[in-house]
Amino acid sequence: MSSTSELYNKKCYCTKCSNNQQGYSFVSTQTLQHHNKRARYEDMERSERNISVQRNLMDIDFETMCSQTNSPVWEGAAISDNEVAFSNESNGESSDGDENDNDKENSFATPNMPENLVHRFIATFVIMFASHYVVNKGADVLIEFINKLLSIYEQDFQLPVRLSGPQSMTGFSAMTKGIKRFVVCQDCHKVYEESVPAPLNCDFIKLGAHTACNCKLMVQSLSGGLVAKKSYVYQSLTHALKILFLYPNFEQKIMHWNQEFKITDTLCDVYNGEAWTDLKDNDNEFFVEHPRSLMLTLNIDWFQPFNGTSYSCGAIYLVINNLPRSGQFKAENTILVGLVVVVEVEEVFKRKK
Repeated sequence: MSSTSELYNKKCYCTKCSNNQQGYSFVSTQTLQHHNKRARYEDMERSERNISVQRNLMDIDFETMCSQTNSPVWEGAAISDNEVAFSNESNGESSDGDENDNDKENSFATPNMPENLVHRFIATFVIMFASHYVVNKGADVLIEFINKLLSIYEQDFQLPVRLSGPQSMTGFSAMTKGIKRFVVCQDCHKVYEESVPAPLNCDFIKLGAHTACNCKLMVQSLSGGLVAKKSYVYQSLTHALKILFLYPNFEQKIMHWNQEFKITDTLCDVYNGEAWTDLKDNDNEFFVEHPRSLMLTLNIDWFQPFNGTSYSCGAIYLVINNLPRSGQFKAENTILVGLVVVVEVEEVFKRKK
């Protein structure tokens, strides 16, 4: 028979066997296997308890954030497919007069924005994503998908089903309320306000003609509604300037031209020219010496909106010459005044000639 020392010849370092001065105990092979199995089982239990505690903490934090909202569901008015995502009604009532700071701040307020930070992020993400990558109908599908996810995770918040709802909720509609659309005759180029019902055919009588142009203005969409064959989009300059003057340090930047080092008889930028310093206002005072006086340059660039087509669009935009050269042509400092109606490229070249 084997001796006891030969049977108990395996060192075990489990919590039970290591509770001595040596830090281990001699056990048999079978006992060592049992102790190792028990140690692995205890490690798994501890790991599961730690994960459970972390999940509980995350649930508590998430419930705390979700409970912050006071108005979980915002009812946005649905619009039809033929309606425009921005409003034309208030544009004609805008005034070029001075307004106080409170009115400027309130015009861009977002009272319908959810208080919950997660819900705010979701609403803002939808608007930013839709404005960069998808059309209105695709945005409706995205909103429906996100609402399904919110329901699955038992959130008491739903986005309005149409894109106009999140636009009003996030304040995006306030940014675009200065935009107006016009119906344009593709033959004589007469312009009709889209907010006022336009005739189906152009009623403009050309000089020397005895009959109206009679060019077709409207076509029937897939949904059955009437839409303009050609459109012109215009943005209110007053509204666009309001947005720019809300930028941080914008007023300091437009005075940059008067603060930088100037070299005599050297033209470094447009504000070194005579037209900049010699221009006077109605009171015979130098225009640029007044605070908030802007020198603007009107530009037009033609671009092809889609690949594989023979159509071109014209972007009419303003550049603020007061700004430093490094920021004059940045997109955030450029005012898009209007989009010229889509025309054939051959027609563009004819007009240039």
